[in-house]
Amino acid sequence: KVIASAWVPGVQDFLQNNKENHIFVLVSATPQSELEDICKSLKLTGVFCKIYGAPNNKTESIRTSMIDYKIPPSACLMIGDAGADIEAAQDNEIHFIFRKHQDNTSLPIKSNIQTIDNFCVWEITVFKMILTSLKKLIFFTYSPSKAAFSGTVIPSKELTCAKPVSPGLI
Repeated sequence: KVIASAWVPGVQDFLQNNKENHIFVLVSATPQSELEDICKSLKLTGVFCKIYGAPNNKTESIRTSMIDYKIPPSACLMIGDAGADIEAAQDNEIHFIFRKHQDNTSLPIKSNIQTIDNFCVWEITVFKMILTSLKKLIFFTYSPSKAAFSGTVIPSKELTCAKPVSPGLI
């Protein structure tokens, strides 16, 4: 189901075009082996430097990555679409961007959290922020119930833009 789902508009291009400029890490509640199989099927194994699935904890996975890559919280960004994603970013004191979609509209989002609908908007607002603040370590989440990558990566044929994003990847 997830492998066949559409990408969040802009995410696939963003990941492919920026994998040399940033360290991409995938953190998800999806089981580790399933997540690895999905990434392999979608040809994303070379895009993510690390992939953390269940039973790994998102907060700890982010913390471990920051230590492993020797990158401070100020140089990190997480893109997610769930309350657990917001919590993991806050626990690690890293910047967070919330990706809105039809399945998370009831989640209360504080006014200080930046939101996006897809990665087409990403190019205009968030990408400039990353470049100007030199974000190096970017965390994505994977939400199987949302098609593929919730704030991470998955292409959508319905909407095209300069930087497409996957529906399952944030």
